[in-house]
Amino acid sequence: MKLSPYQTFACTGYDLEKITQEVQLEMVVDPWASMIDLGNQLGDRAYALFSNLKFNPKPFAHPIDIVRDKNRGDLKSDVVVVDTRPFTKVSKLHMFDVTKHAENDLARRRAVLHAIWRDSDRYLIQNACSPLMQIFAAWISESIAKHLNVDTFTQLKIANIAAWWFWCQSNNEEDLNENRRAKIHREISEATRCSYDTVEDDLNEIGYFDDLESFCNEVKELTDNSRIKHLDPASVIQLSTGGWIGTWSREIMSVAIEYPPYFVAVVYTAMHERGTRSALFAKFVQRFGSRPEMKGFKQAIERLSSTDTGENPTTRVLPY
Repeated sequence: MKLSPYQTFACTGYDLEKITQEVQLEMVVDPWASMIDLGNQLGDRAYALFSNLKFNPKPFAHPIDIVRDKNRGDLKSDVVVVDTRPFTKVSKLHMFDVTKHAENDLARRRAVLHAIWRDSDRYLIQNACSPLMQIFAAWISESIAKHLNVDTFTQLKIANIAAWWFWCQSNNEEDLNENRRAKIHREISEATRCSYDTVEDDLNEIGYFDDLESFCNEVKELTDNSRIKHLDPASVIQLSTGGWIGTWSREIMSVAIEYPPYFVAVVYTAMHERGTRSALFAKFVQRFGSRPEMKGFKQAIERLSSTDTGENPTTRVLPY
């Protein structure tokens, strides 16, 4: 189970050392001049870096984990910082304004959910993930089937494998045992609308995996279909991540393939942010919004990812 967006295939090769050091120093010296404490109700410390005239490191697409000065006992040492500068600007009156509200809200939600996933009650997000298995399985399988023109039988098998992968992403390998496997098969059967016997036949020999490359290998081995014999991580990303909009859109979706907090955040945004309704992925997600199993999802995510900065983010006066 991955604990950071930077552990995903999409972020392979990232070098964040310099940025992390710069942000770490700013967190110690004067964070309030360039950041807002998102104030999550669970106590997980997440900060948003906004546009300002004082501190402008190289942009970073995903939240980064910062270790603060451990000698300061007034604050937790481990915090998360997300870059919201593409969605904010400095006004003529030295105030900062939010210019892209939907993208700014998504960035903040990604940061807070990542902080919870990494540090706090991860099972709260795991519970919220349960109804999303159906969306994930359909998203991945339909993206592959549509572009590679595979038959319905193969598409359904891919959906079952994707649903299994989604469970693995949200759980540790030690959580998987023979008693648990039968329950997982039932969950997958409900998610993919496939008979339990078929799910069992498709997945009985499959093992735990949580990465994109292993998913591709399992699909090629278990489907034995010539149309997907060249399936690899890069092609899955290419086939499935073009349906989002905004800054870093394809990369956000590429991380969401492997990292549940991102997938939760993007699905919530697709369902409830007006500014994203024209995105193909948002239209896809709307197909599932009225299903009974989605009841309560909106409220659960809002409770988890709500933030209270104590100020109006469009009217804050900058300290210079």
